[in-house]
Amino acid sequence: MDISPGTELVWSLAAREAVLTEMAEVEPEHFFCALLKFTELSADELTGLLETPSSQLVDALRSEQAKVVELLAARRIDSRQARRGLRQALGKGGAAPKGSTVHRSPGGRKLFERAARQAAGDGGVLKPQHLLAAVLEQPTAAMAPFLAEVAEVAPRLGPDKEAVPAPPQDWRCRPIAGLDPLAGFQVPEANAPQVRALLLLLKRPQPHHLLLLVEADVPVFDLLGQVDQQLGEGRAIYAADVPALRRRAGEGAALGEQLSALATEYRGQRDTHLFFDLSGLETTPAAEVLRALQGALAQTAPGLVLALPVARAAKGGPPSGPAYDTAPILPPGDVHTVWLHKLPATRHLESV
Repeated sequence: MDISPGTELVWSLAAREAVLTEMAEVEPEHFFCALLKFTELSADELTGLLETPSSQLVDALRSEQAKVVELLAARRIDSRQARRGLRQALGKGGAAPKGSTVHRSPGGRKLFERAARQAAGDGGVLKPQHLLAAVLEQPTAAMAPFLAEVAEVAPRLGPDKEAVPAPPQDWRCRPIAGLDPLAGFQVPEANAPQVRALLLLLKRPQPHHLLLLVEADVPVFDLLGQVDQQLGEGRAIYAADVPALRRRAGEGAALGEQLSALATEYRGQRDTHLFFDLSGLETTPAAEVLRALQGALAQTAPGLVLALPVARAAKGGPPSGPAYDTAPILPPGDVHTVWLHKLPATRHLESV
């Protein structure tokens, strides 16, 4: 069986997932997580994962990546939400590593057999899109909730490999602490000044809000995850599921009404901040969410953390970008605007 460079990389990522979840073998769920992670990697990140990188190889990986992204978009699967939800559902198996190689489980081998049949009718080389098609063809019990548009029940894969239902969660907005429990929000040591500065700002008495101006490739979600872990008892950051809110808006549930209901529900919770990450959105959808937020937020609102994309500024210059230029006026209270630079940089964080 011939496999493509993308499949080799996904296999490697799946083995890492198995180690993270302390499983003895690479299960189909690990391959699904790896496929989702594969779609989120930038060209620089892909290069860093290759033993002998080349522009030709990276281009080939990007082409394979685009096919997987297309399949996920057709099923309306949000890669980050599904990956983190599935990781949480898997929990940890408690298996100790056996040597340097993690082998596929019987289920993992069957997944490849189905993918090979998909590839046989498509040139004969097994690519990541064939693996994803095999996953979608026969999802496991743990995967199934994350293939639906909204996962109302988060199963946990126990030692007996049976799905154990967990209490339903609010799909609109979830504690950031529960979204990536295994990764632990790992950020480089160089990001420590950013974490400390954001922590100090979020510990200030309410009402106050943060407007984060985020350059490309800054790990804003992971930064706030680390901040949340250090906020202390009773304080929390809740991450709004912006992709899901926008999908519902496309089906007739007005975005402004959804955001108004969300703000009303969390209003008055003095030690809670709602996080809206727009830093990865294109200009038009980001502006749509901003307009809806502006109309939804009345005179009072919970503490807000709003992340907007900005272009990298010339040395000494101000940040810029359509989303930043059209940012709404945040509700009354302390508003701190913070510019998060891409690393490596001589300055990591600057108040504007």
